Amino acid sequence: KPLFERSHEHLQELEQIEIRKMIIDRMVHLLCVGHVIPVIQYMRYCLDHETADKSLIRHFAAEVMEVTTSPYSAEFYSRISTDSKEPRHHCTSQKYKRVRLNIPVY
Repeated sequence: KPLFERSHEHLQELEQIEIRKMIIDRMVHLLCVGHVIPVIQYMRYCLDHETADKSLIRHFAAEVMEVTTSPYSAEFYSRISTDSKEPRHHCTSQKYKRVRLNIPVY
């Protein structure tokens, strides 16, 4: 299993959630450096297969919206909601320096 989905039974529930939030923060960084499609697909998989708590999915969505700027393309919204063409958008935040994400369309 991927680290995000593993159970850490020796930790309390809140500690496990904090670890998963840190992993999400790393995934958002990967998104910002160009790995948009794998990250979005994985989080979509977690949502569809209920392998992650919904609060963690909301945390991911909030972090993505914090580091990206509008206008968001129709493709970006489609990728978040379904498996369609890849988005092209900007990544900005005080956490990350401004990065333009050029995502290939398959």
